[in-house]
Amino acid sequence: MKCSECNKESTQLQPYPLCDWHWAVKFSYQTVNGKKLPFREALESVTRRGNGSSEESQARSAAREYL
Repeated sequence: MKCSECNKESTQLQPYPLCDWHWAVKFSYQTVNGKKLPFREALESVTRRGNGSSEESQARSAAREYL
């Protein structure tokens, strides 16, 4: 079955077929610094933090491109 948003293979069937990424964007929440945030906002918050190492910088760049 295909994701109803992007036609990738769906891995989540409830409430309707979605790939992992689209399910997380729509329904997943994470707690960051005691605040409940939607997955996408939490990911952006985490990628903005860090000590600036090149490895972290590359990870942040890759995450921003994926968003």
